[in-house]
Amino acid sequence: MGKQSAISNQQSVIIYKLSVISY
Repeated sequence: MGKQSAISNQQSVIIYKLSVISY
């Protein structure tokens, strides 16, 4: 469970970075 939350957290960071780049 801890691993899954860490992975989803990483995904959120990647999406956030992509959003910043797109902006």
